[in-house]
Amino acid sequence: MLERLRQPVSPDGPGAWTLELIRRCCEAFADLKSVSGVWRRLRRMNISWKEGRIHLTSPDPEFQSKLAAIRAIRDAAAGAPERIRVLYADEASYYRLPHSGRTYHERGSGGTAQPTAPHKAGANTRRRIVGALDIHDGQVLSDSGSVIGVKALCRFLRKIRRHYGPEMRLVLIWDNWPPHYHAEVLRVAAAERIELLNTPTYAPWCNPIEKLWKKLRHDVLRLHQKSAAWKELRHAVETFLLDLVRINPELLRYVGLAA
Repeated sequence: MLERLRQPVSPDGPGAWTLELIRRCCEAFADLKSVSGVWRRLRRMNISWKEGRIHLTSPDPEFQSKLAAIRAIRDAAAGAPERIRVLYADEASYYRLPHSGRTYHERGSGGTAQPTAPHKAGANTRRRIVGALDIHDGQVLSDSGSVIGVKALCRFLRKIRRHYGPEMRLVLIWDNWPPHYHAEVLRVAAAERIELLNTPTYAPWCNPIEKLWKKLRHDVLRLHQKSAAWKELRHAVETFLLDLVRINPELLRYVGLAA
């Protein structure tokens, strides 16, 4: 029955099933006289109307070998954090206009009972962030600018080395964004003795720092009231990021790197 309901009603008909269409078109429900009966029978079949999601599968033929290399260096770093640090890195964007989302608000119905965030007319200005999350202590280093390109990535790699000092072995894990492979980025990484590992292609779930950007949207950008105050919004984001330059076991739990 699930396979039947996952298909269009008919090639030329409506694309989505309704309870009435199920009653009229499916033999298993032909004896029923009402749509409520269809609903109850579907429940007995353990079938319900559910929200779907887009499911992404990485096409990378080296998926398992890349994950194995990441697990190996993480295991090594866990046993010697005074000598090896592993960082997950990534880039993200935020915009002048607020993100939608849920927040606490008075109960009731109608437009006035719904939380709102104002949109100021004009260009939806964008700002970029590059960050690196230390899997040992939860500390996050970051930089931001209107553009994060090759030059910014090189500056960021140098910043990471300065922060950890000359003796620490550093391994940086990030995705397959083309600037990560740029010759100048690779040259600076080698000069700073930062080893680079890549997550599998099209597999953002393999990079825990992605959840940090979710936290940024939730804590700062969701329904913010600063669409007419770009400098204030930037300051709020920078304050959020600066607060992460510290030992942060709570963040490690949030991103799934600690129990």
